Amino acid sequence: MTGAKPPERHVLITGGAGYIGSLLTGELLREGYRVTVLDSLLFGGESLLGYLAHPNFHFVKADVTESRAVRDSLPRGWQKPQAVVHLAAIVGFPACQAVGKQAAWRYNVEATKQVFEQAAGWGAERFVFASTYSNYGLSENGQPVTEESTLNPQSLYAETKVAAEEYLVSRQPPFRWCSGWRRCMASRRARDLI
Repeated sequence: MTGAKPPERHVLITGGAGYIGSLLTGELLREGYRVTVLDSLLFGGESLLGYLAHPNFHFVKADVTESRAVRDSLPRGWQKPQAVVHLAAIVGFPACQAVGKQAAWRYNVEATKQVFEQAAGWGAERFVFASTYSNYGLSENGQPVTEESTLNPQSLYAETKVAAEEYLVSRQPPFRWCSGWRRCMASRRARDLI
């Protein structure tokens, strides 16, 4: 044993004040990670209140659609995040319809591109993207769809998520990325992705 301090593990979560993001934040903090959460608090931030005093927690209120929001959210004195978990989005068909096509596209597609490019720019090793089963729509024969089924988006929400996934797949990945929680969780625990 050399007594050397293990390297700091840092994860950035966009949309981290939501249900999944706040639970993931707590788990990562318990595992010893440093966690930066970036969220516009559109739906409140009460889920993060218990973490505010934690020395390994950093919160920034910002909108991921702004071009430098992610880079500007990184705390000084901490190493750059090795992983980004991108949860920020306008989620679900009703919400996307309510904000309209232009806003849904800006938050769900353009913001994904910006977050990905910023993470690639600082050399993040992993990018976890939250997608949706809505990408597969309904099967013609009434059978359940799987992640191997043909994409068949039937709502604005699904269209934006498919477009974001297609963008990510088209990139020459500088790091591993994962889309869809079930697919990511099937072979390993969530923290192993990060």
